[in-house]
Order: sequence, then C-alpha cells, then structure tokens
Amino acid sequence: MLPEKAIIKYSLVASCFGLLGVFLIGLYIEPGFEPLENIGEGSIGRMVKTQGYISDLRLSNTSTLFITLESQGSKIPVVKFSENSPACAKGDFVSVSGEVGSYRGSLQIVAKSIEVLN
Repeated sequence: MLPEKAIIKYSLVASCFGLLGVFLIGLYIEPGFEPLENIGEGSIGRMVKTQGYISDLRLSNTSTLFITLESQGSKIPVVKFSENSPACAKGDFVSVSGEVGSYRGSLQIVAKSIEVLN
C-alpha cells in the first residue's frame, strides 16, 4: 500500500493532466452547424457555427469587423474583434463560428472565426 503523501501527489498530477487534456480538447471542438434562421433568444450564450451571405460590412478604425449575415430572409449582426480581420466583401458566402449574445437588446454573434466559402 502507498503512503498517504504519495497518493496525494499521484492524485494531484493526474488531476493536472486531466484538466490540461480537457482544456486542449476544448480548443479543437467546433460547435455544430446551426441554420441562421434557427438562431434566437434561446441561443444566447451558446457557441454556434452558421453560414450566410454578407449583406453589409464595415471595418472600424480599431480593426473591429462588423458584418450583417443574411440567409433565407433571416439577418443577424456579426462582430469580429481582431487585428487580423478576414479578407471578405459584401456578397461573400461565409461560415461564422462564435458565441451568440445580446447587445442593446438585439441578437448578435461575436465571431471566433469567419471563413469565406465562395
């Protein structure tokens, strides 16, 4: 039988490896696809991946990208805070992954990534 100190050390090391593993797995897990028209108030706080056409686009002087994503009559604002904003243009078909939130009472997606698909 192992001494109590050794058991505590092994438990601590195993816990650290477990937490590190969960963290690393979390970095690579992509959210499931969610059609734009299905994103609503119940989606707030959830990570989503959706697609649509850019119907409006603006880049602020602080490198924040603001787009309006549109698909099948549904629209949602998307914000991407990044120094490396993707090269996209109005009319591009894009895939957006990010967290659904609310800003001034309206839904929006805070994008983790934006990928031009066309």
